[in-house]
Amino acid sequence: MLTCIAKTMILAISKSKPDDNYIKVSISEKLSKYNENKELDALIESNYKEGIKFFLLDLSKLTYINSIGINTITSCIKKASSLNTKVILFGLEHHIEDAIKISCIHHVAPVVKTEEEALQYMSSH
Repeated sequence: MLTCIAKTMILAISKSKPDDNYIKVSISEKLSKYNENKELDALIESNYKEGIKFFLLDLSKLTYINSIGINTITSCIKKASSLNTKVILFGLEHHIEDAIKISCIHHVAPVVKTEEEALQYMSSH
């Protein structure tokens, strides 16, 4: 696992086995600073070149999100979509899930409860 720290956002990146086509990115602490989307976009693009088709965003350790953080997730989804890949969000605390629902992100990216559900969704698509 690789861990990157970007201002207030901490990314823990877990790659799947070589024959799988996904990567799990855990975002910890806060998602609230401008330009955090650039790091996620670069991660998506570099892994797309390696054949990754799904990005599982683990938000179970995310404690705070504001409109900039919502924009970061939206940007990540747009970048993935432009590369014909899919972002799946899971592990949302209630207050984070509320923010995601208010922003309608759940209409453009699947939101599930657990990592197991994310893997099930991935295997059926």
